[in-house]
Amino acid sequence: IVRNPYARMVSIYMYNRFGPAESFPHFIRSWYNSTMHFYRANGEKEEWYTPCHAIPQFEYTHAKDGKEQLVHSIVKQEQLKYLKCLKKDKQTQKQKEDAKDPRNFTTIRDLPDTVRDALLGMPHENKRSTQTPWYDYYDQETLNMTYEMYHKDFEVF
Repeated sequence: IVRNPYARMVSIYMYNRFGPAESFPHFIRSWYNSTMHFYRANGEKEEWYTPCHAIPQFEYTHAKDGKEQLVHSIVKQEQLKYLKCLKKDKQTQKQKEDAKDPRNFTTIRDLPDTVRDALLGMPHENKRSTQTPWYDYYDQETLNMTYEMYHKDFEVF
């Protein structure tokens, strides 16, 4: 399961910030300059230098700088909610409408049944509720910094 890097950074911020007084721009600048320093400088992935939750997602799913996929299935977290839409016998009206848009199913359309069933049965335990959509956290500077840190995730996924 991979995630939109912008939404991922908001989630990381909500979990790792130094209390409600730390602003999102401050957190991103700190993440960029400190947490991601060794990875950005020379691709360092050792936990001592770059925490595992900071490493771009493609490093876990691909080899050869993102050119060779190592895992059988990659699912975008944002598309998990559409898994139920594929079970025609249990669709709501909204799900029937969503099922007509093929963009909603690019990563879940061809999942093996065992993977689909496992994902459908998996609880969502670590959800943080927020009233603010991820894009409202960003200004142009923080968008640019996040893109620079995770540009390969945008390209690969």
